[in-house]
Amino acid sequence: MPLATWVGQAFGWRLLFVLVGAIGLLTLALLWRFVPFQAAHPDASIRRELGVLKRLQVWLAILIGILGYGGFFATYAYIAHTMTSVASIPSSSTMPR
Repeated sequence: MPLATWVGQAFGWRLLFVLVGAIGLLTLALLWRFVPFQAAHPDASIRRELGVLKRLQVWLAILIGILGYGGFFATYAYIAHTMTSVASIPSSSTMPR
């Protein structure tokens, strides 16, 4: 988040979209290159895999992840905005060094 904020302020928000796309393509290429092919298990099916969503524990774990990560990034984004807009602290001071 701090690095993305800095890149957005220094070079514009459009560059971030290009960088995220490039990282995605690089990840896809590296996965294709280094993860070996493995045939599917004969008993595997989409219906069987999605059956786990019937369990409350799975939904609670997903909810904890959503709230935890979402809360962290939302808090950081709002604190940075408040520090620069309300407290009049220069945006260069909100970036970690």
